[in-house]
Order: sequence, then C-alpha cells, then structure tokens
Amino acid sequence: MIRQVVALAAKEFSLLGQDRPALALLFLMPAFFIVVMGFALENVFEAGTKEKPLTLLVVDEDGGALAARVRDELSRAPGIDVIESIDDTMLDRSRAEALIRSREAPMALLLPKGLSEGGGEKIVVPLIADPATHQQLVAPVRGVVTGVLQSIVLLDRIPERMRQALETWAAERGEGPMPDEIVSSLNQKLSERLREIDARRMVEVPLDDPSGSTAPERPTATQQSVPAYTIFGVFFITLTLATSFVREREDGTLTRLLTSPVSRTALLLGKLLPYYLVNLAQIALMFLVGKILFGHPIGNLLALLALSLTLAATATGLGALIATIARTEAQVGALAVSSSITLAALGGLMVPSYVMPGPMQRLARATPQAWALDGYHEIMLRGGGLLEVNVEIGVLLGFAGLFFLLAGIRFRAS
Repeated sequence: MIRQVVALAAKEFSLLGQDRPALALLFLMPAFFIVVMGFALENVFEAGTKEKPLTLLVVDEDGGALAARVRDELSRAPGIDVIESIDDTMLDRSRAEALIRSREAPMALLLPKGLSEGGGEKIVVPLIADPATHQQLVAPVRGVVTGVLQSIVLLDRIPERMRQALETWAAERGEGPMPDEIVSSLNQKLSERLREIDARRMVEVPLDDPSGSTAPERPTATQQSVPAYTIFGVFFITLTLATSFVREREDGTLTRLLTSPVSRTALLLGKLLPYYLVNLAQIALMFLVGKILFGHPIGNLLALLALSLTLAATATGLGALIATIARTEAQVGALAVSSSITLAALGGLMVPSYVMPGPMQRLARATPQAWALDGYHEIMLRGGGLLEVNVEIGVLLGFAGLFFLLAGIRFRAS
C-alpha cells in the first residue's frame, strides 16, 4: 500500500511539474496578495490613533472665546488631526465641503456664528461628512467632538448655576439662621442647581451632508458596503469565462470553431456576450437584494444603468484577457481568483481607500474597482446623476477597451 501511495504521489508531482506556470502562480500570487493587503491594511487598525490620526477640517464661523476653546481642545485630542487652514487661508464652509466632495477629506466640523454668545440651552455644532464615509470612522470623531463640547459646556454653565443657587438661597434664608444651617441650605441649593445640568441635553452634534448632496438619508454601514460587494462579485466572472475558453481549447471545440467560416471577431464577441449579460443580471440581483433587505438607495436609474453597463464590460474584458493568457485550468484559477481579490483590495472594496497610506491611495486609482466604487457611491449615497459620474464611466470604458484590445490581439495570434 505504501508503494502505491508513493507511486501515485510521484505521478501527481510529475503532473504538477508539467504545468510550471501554474505551479509558480500558486506561490507567487499568494505572496503578492500578502504584500498588497499588508500595505493596504497598514493604517486600518491604527486609524484614529495618535500615530495615524483621522483628518478633521474645522470651520470657525464664530470667532469667539468658546469656539477658540473647542478648537484648542480638539487639537489636543489624540487620534484627530485638526486642519483649520490650507495654504495659509482659513477654511470656510464652501471650501471644506469642496474638499469633502472631492474625497480629499472625510469630515468637517462647523462652529456656527453665535456659538460663544450662548442665548440658548442647547449648542448645535454640525459635523459634515461624506455619505460614503464608513460610520466606523465617523462615530469615533463624533464621540470626541461631543465629549469636548460637553466638558466645555459644563464648565461654562456651572458658574451660572452657582450664581442662581446663591440668589435663591439669599431670597429664602430669612432672619437669624445658624451658620451650620446656612452652609447646609447653601449646599442643598447648589446641588439642586447642578443636578439641572445635563450636558447630553445641552449639546447636539448632528451629521450633515455636504451642500449639493441629494441623498435621501444617511446610509448605514451595510448600505455603504453593498456597492463594494457587488463589484467584488462581478469580477469573479473572469474565472467562469476563462475556464470555458480553456476547456474548449483542450477538447478541440475551439479549434473547430476557428476553422469554421466565422470571423475571429464574431467568434470572440459571440462567446463573450452571454457572460456580459450574466454580469448585468448579477448587478441587478445584488442591488435588488440590497434594496429589499437593507433598504439600500438606488439613486438615478439612468446613471446606474450606464455605470453598470461599463462595469460589466470591464469585467468581461478582463475575463477574456485572462482566457487568452492562461493555457490550463490551473493557470486560470490562479490568475482569475488572485487578480480579482488583489484588485478588490487595491480598489478599496475590502477597506476604504481613504484610510490607506498615500502611495496605496494613488495606486488604487489604477484599478477599475476604485472607479466603479466611486461611481456607485456618487449615485446611490450622494444622489448624483449621469453628469456626476461621466468621468467614472469614461475611465471604465477605457479599461474595458484596453482589456478587449489585448484579448483580441492575443486571440487572433493564437
């Protein structure tokens, strides 16, 4: 039995050795994936810490003492990098919102006019955040801002409450009280007044969208992730498509088709069309599930259709390119799966690109996944239309055209 096992194992090793490219990919692709994910995730678990602070734009429309105290406390808060000016110019609301819309900054705190003057029991300080920014990043910043405001409000309100308590005590004390009674009465009045202070009711930090955003409501973390999961699934068509090509090449079907009176262009398009339609059905199904189960917003239907058509073309084109490169099913599996996962990691589908290191953020722009995700977020979360995603659609068309061109060249040469 041992000899049989050894013989069979030797046979399998021999077969593995015959497909050296696939064997090499089994080692190289996981290693490459580890490198990519290592760099991409470098900042994720440190985001919001002293070493990797989150950027917070601060717009001071008040200019008073209380606003200055808020800015000073926030600048000392660990995990937050407060930016009040750019190029020696103080930020105003329009500039801050423009930076948020262009994804150069995730959030901005607005210190409104009249903040330092008081005049009310509640202080409202809006936190403006891109609807596509994950709540896991917004919540800690919102918590820090709320805590800072509550502590400042408490210190600001205590003297006033003490004055009110003294006035009440003086009006009620009457004649001839003993010193101990005076102290006891004063302590009671002070306690009553201080118990009235509830900083949670005095401070509100609402989440606002940048001006121009028409999103119906702020999405949940699940809703923000639906487009990413959709794009991730769409690119796995490369595995099915390329495997079909390789099998037909191995069983001779492709050779017979190539010798038939059909042009190679027509043959290639005819083989790719079903996978393109399957991709579109995938997209429709996944967004339908997101809408039904999680209430995911759909947005402008025309823009959504145009972007989905180009995304499906890009994924199909990449599958065709892999099909013309790989010669065996093992090579197809290694190339298709590894490229799909690696590009997903680079493109911000697994972790938001704005928490990646700077070089990784720039590298992400070289992936179709990043442009598709930006486009879907613009339509579904920011309320954009066809005009707002024309750049993303154009870039995806460029990727699709490049993939189909390279696949066509290799297919005609095969």
